[in-house]
Amino acid sequence: MTDNFIAFFYRERLLVAVVTMLIVGGGVLALTRLNVDAFPDVTPVQVEIDTEAQGLAPQEVEQLITFPIENVMNGITGVVRVQSISKFGLSVVTVYFSDDTDIYFARQQVFERLSLAKDGIPQGFEPEMGPITTGTGQIYLFQVVGAGRSNQELRTLLDWIIKLQLRTVPGVADVLSFGGDVKQYQVIVNQEALVSYNIPLKSVFDAVQANNQNAGANFIEHGDSQYIVRGIGLVKDVADIKNIVLDARKGTPIRVSDVATVEIGNEIRQGAVTRDGQGEVVTGIVLKRINENTKQVIERIKEKVAEITLRNQITLLRYSSRLV
Repeated sequence: MTDNFIAFFYRERLLVAVVTMLIVGGGVLALTRLNVDAFPDVTPVQVEIDTEAQGLAPQEVEQLITFPIENVMNGITGVVRVQSISKFGLSVVTVYFSDDTDIYFARQQVFERLSLAKDGIPQGFEPEMGPITTGTGQIYLFQVVGAGRSNQELRTLLDWIIKLQLRTVPGVADVLSFGGDVKQYQVIVNQEALVSYNIPLKSVFDAVQANNQNAGANFIEHGDSQYIVRGIGLVKDVADIKNIVLDARKGTPIRVSDVATVEIGNEIRQGAVTRDGQGEVVTGIVLKRINENTKQVIERIKEKVAEITLRNQITLLRYSSRLV
């Protein structure tokens, strides 16, 4: 038997050579397409649910938000455990699935159960699923640098231009912002003025909220033409906020500017980001989508970064030093 097998290879040299070349060619092709990652993702399949609860203590966050969400997540197909963290103003619930569960199927199941959880959560708190990434998904850390621009301007560029463009890169799940000053339009109420005009504080909140939207009013026909009618109420600057009417007694309007000071300020921070202890910086972290090749995604990010810096006349420095 063995002799006949060896003899066959001696007789069919051409066939053996062709098969050998096909095997070698298939191996080279497979090698070029092999998904090799320096840091393979060993994180289990998980879905994170984040809920902001401003003003609530950890105990209230646990009772009013975390517990209702955990309660509805138990029993989902493929769930192995549910863990949570309740902090001041923040609830984080992580749902772990078995390794053979498809991540998109898991997110669909969690999304359907969230509609049930919202019925047991107080109004005003909206739980949201985190991005499709894992603990090893932070693949690109950069600093935004612009000559002559303040930290507030750099943070605004990061939130409204850079992040939106980086999210279009294939394989990117999300971009996180850190550092800098978040721009706010602040209404600083004068309590004495409120008492003088007999206007409750809630009226100021309601008026500012209700007067920040456009309204459609159908159309008017004139001859052969139709003219669209709409009310423009979207706030564009500080002057628009000042001119919002709170009350109109005896034909005299009382505006926000009569009872408050309106100015552009910064959001209250609980920390800062510095580089090598040399001062505050504005940074972003790019998160990779699960099951994506890290090297390929980073190469795409570099190409997009070069395009962003050219268009906006800024610099995105990739970090190799320590952040605090």
